[in-house]
Amino acid sequence: MQILAEFAELVEARQASVHIDITPLLDTHWTGIPIVAAQLARQFLETIPDNTEFFFEDQRVSTQAVADALARNSGIYLHRDLFTGWGNPGALDLFRRPGPTIGFFPSLKRVRRYFDLEFSVVHDLSTLITPQFHTPENIRHHMDTLAEDLASDTATFCVSQATLDDLRAYMGVPAERLSLMYNGVSWPEEYSARFESEVDPARVEPYYVVLGTREPRKNAQKIFDTLAMFPELLDESRFIFVGKIGWMAEQMSMPESLRRAAILGRIHFTGYVSEYEKYKLLRAARASIYPSLFEGFGLPVVESMSVGTPCLCSFSSSMPEVGGEAGLYFDPLSVLDIYDALKRFAALEPEERRGVSERSKAVASRFDWRSSFAVVAGRIAAALAATDPRSGSEARPRPAARRKPPARVRERAEPEATPLPVASLPPERPASGAPAAETTAEAPIAEPPAPEPQTTEPQAAEPPIAEPPAAEPRTAEPETPELPPAPAAVQAEAETTQRPVAPEATPERSAETGPTARLTGRIAERIAAQ
Repeated sequence: MQILAEFAELVEARQASVHIDITPLLDTHWTGIPIVAAQLARQFLETIPDNTEFFFEDQRVSTQAVADALARNSGIYLHRDLFTGWGNPGALDLFRRPGPTIGFFPSLKRVRRYFDLEFSVVHDLSTLITPQFHTPENIRHHMDTLAEDLASDTATFCVSQATLDDLRAYMGVPAERLSLMYNGVSWPEEYSARFESEVDPARVEPYYVVLGTREPRKNAQKIFDTLAMFPELLDESRFIFVGKIGWMAEQMSMPESLRRAAILGRIHFTGYVSEYEKYKLLRAARASIYPSLFEGFGLPVVESMSVGTPCLCSFSSSMPEVGGEAGLYFDPLSVLDIYDALKRFAALEPEERRGVSERSKAVASRFDWRSSFAVVAGRIAAALAATDPRSGSEARPRPAARRKPPARVRERAEPEATPLPVASLPPERPASGAPAAETTAEAPIAEPPAPEPQTTEPQAAEPPIAEPPAAEPRTAEPETPELPPAPAAVQAEAETTQRPVAPEATPERSAETGPTARLTGRIAERIAAQ
């Protein structure tokens, strides 16, 4: 694509560096957001390999370690290499870069305002719109810093128009700071040949695939209820539930009446499966079922349709946007509607099923990762072109002294210093006022003597670069060289960084009329009734 070539030329000409947060890639089993993060990382490495780096919080991450994880489709060794091995070459050093620094966050931001330009991806607002499907810890994890994340973004990417509309309605984010970046789907070329050599579709017993992590929002319980009420469905087809167990799984227990069907193999649970196993199960299936109550995009819908397998899915949130004219929709709260959808599909003639399969492939072909990355590259290029080429800083004034210090200052005196003593992901970064690690004698900034409270009239104004890494509370700011007044737009942005983004002049939004959760109101009512 021409836009990608121009993006690469601009990054090279400006000596810019793109830093990608690897937090989602630390998961052992990649599903959902980690898959999106991995695909975008591959696109960056393919387009600008010499200008792409990786980081976690305030630490660099070895590109070789990330490449190994991308080859394995798993973060099991990346986690080990980062926290106990060679995958952590040292702390981030952004102040000696010759050009602008660009931070790209595939999901939540563990740190912010480190880079000259920052971009993040918002996948959904389910913890805000449907909190009943999440644990309190999960809600806090996603919501505590969301407003600050959005305020510190140069631009925010949304994986569907539904998610973009939610950000505008619920968080008051201006439309000009949002970009629509659909997710994509792709399978390695060898999967098709391997499948055809291993599977004879004519000899496969008909079955439906229910794909997704087992957690309340995915609504597998309604499929159990449907099978318990209409057991004849199990005589016609098997039902294969594919996906790892998530949170609050106890709310999705299989009815006792279905135990015998599970013993006989009419209902089967695979747990987590590899990408090829997922491809094989989807391609050989009669159809897939996706009864989710709320989605930001709905990758299983596109994955199913991409291999020509029709998808019966909920008419809710982003799924009609993704499934388009090929989706077979039902009310995810109605057992009768799910049953009717299954019977209507089973009654289709072979020629009609082939037509649905072809339409499914056509719809899925609209979603590819190269096109998704082109949106990212175009938005980054536009922001990069607006920066000051002489200094590598943003065109709008941002004094270097105001940049926040790293979340953790882990100075390393020698390359063979002890690796990070962390066994798992820390829940959250320490406050910016946390004590800093000791610096060596050769450190460019000497540790100041015993600190004394500053008064309104300091003896001498220190230049910004001389401030210690961990600033202490001050009663008054020291005198600094006078800067030209910031434009009104910059002043407005500075204000948003001090407080959560609040909706401004946003039309009143309700669950019944919002552009995303078409059934959210009904979901809440029925859950309350239960």
